[in-house]
Amino acid sequence: MLGAPRSAQVVVAESSELLELDPQAFRILLGLREEVPEALARLAAERAQANRAALEAWAAQRPSGQGLELSQKGFLKRFLQILGRY
Repeated sequence: MLGAPRSAQVVVAESSELLELDPQAFRILLGLREEVPEALARLAAERAQANRAALEAWAAQRPSGQGLELSQKGFLKRFLQILGRY
């Protein structure tokens, strides 16, 4: 939707068929019914808001001075801390 890599994970409770849509197929799907773009926009915004809230709650629990760094360097630092190498 934004041109960024997808980040979805799928867990199913029973046998399922999943479809991967290329950009052209997604464009066609959006145009099938007038309400589809609005419904997908609402779901995407809700998910983004929930992700942001969870991230902010996690950051608030960190000791002061340990800011939230979402860069590759920030993730590497945390991984190395887990391994006791930082």
